[in-house]
Order: sequence, then C-alpha cells, then structure tokens
Amino acid sequence: MLQVRERLLILPIIGVIDPQRARQLTEQLLRAIRTNRAKVVVIDITGVAAMDVTVANHLVQTVEASRLLGATVIVTACPRDRANPRYNRRGSGQDEHGRDLQGGIEQAERLLGYKVVNPEQGPGEGR
Repeated sequence: MLQVRERLLILPIIGVIDPQRARQLTEQLLRAIRTNRAKVVVIDITGVAAMDVTVANHLVQTVEASRLLGATVIVTACPRDRANPRYNRRGSGQDEHGRDLQGGIEQAERLLGYKVVNPEQGPGEGR
C-alpha cells in the first residue's frame, strides 16, 4: 500500500491471487483507508496474470467495502469492455475505472481537487 498524496492510496497487485491473499489484501486496504483517512484508492491490477471468478468477486467486494468506508475506488488496467458495469457509475462518482495507472492517479487527483497539468504545456495552458 502506497500513500501518494494526502487522502490518496495506491494498491498495486502483482502475481497470483488466491482467496487467502485476496482476504489479506482487503484487510490491509481497509485498515490503510481508516488509518490514512483515504478518500480515493487506486487499485492497479496490471501485474495480475490471471483472475478467476472467485478473485474477481472478491475484488468487487473489496471495492464495495472501501466505498462503505467513504473511499472512491479506481481500478486500473481493467479494460472498459471487461469492467463490471455495476462499478462503472461515472455519474455517481462512487467507483471509477481507469485505463492505466497514470490515468488512474490523474483521475484520483482530480477527484481530490488537485489540478492536473501537462508538463509539456506552457504555464498558462492548463487542461
């Protein structure tokens, strides 16, 4: 678990996830949300080789539990066409999907009120 900014956590998941590891990740994430008073969590699943139905369901439950603690969850490396539509509530701002980790972090920063600026643009040319 990485705290990138105040109220922003990133959980990169790498390797094989079995039910026991999924439970441990969930417990650690929920503890970190409470401890850091996180408002946004980016869960990056780029490094997960395969995800079966059991693990996918556990991820959905983790997102739901995080939301109950008041955190918005952004899942990155999850192609939109395969994303669970239950968690694609763009209008509610509750749960979001990003294409890659960088995009997820930028989206999280916007949700927290940070201004995301492209460094290649001039000083007065923000997005």
